[in-house]
Amino acid sequence: MSEKTKHGHSKCLRKRIGNSTVYLYKGWDLANGHGWFAHCYNDYSVGFGFHHTNKLTAVKQSLNKLIVSVI
Repeated sequence: MSEKTKHGHSKCLRKRIGNSTVYLYKGWDLANGHGWFAHCYNDYSVGFGFHHTNKLTAVKQSLNKLIVSVI
C-alpha cells in the first residue's frame, strides 16, 4: 500500500518495493513535458523514470535504471 507524503516540494506517493523506496508524482520539466515521474532510492543506488500517461511504466523504468553511486 502506498502512502501520501512530500518529496522535496511536491506531494507524492511513496511505496516500498523490495529494498527500494519509490516516490511517484505528477509534474513537468523542460526536457520531458507533463507526465508521471518516479524516483527510486536504494541503499547505494538511485533510479529515475518518466512516462507521459502511465504511472506504472514510470515506476518500472525507475526500478530498471538503478544507477550505483560510488562514494
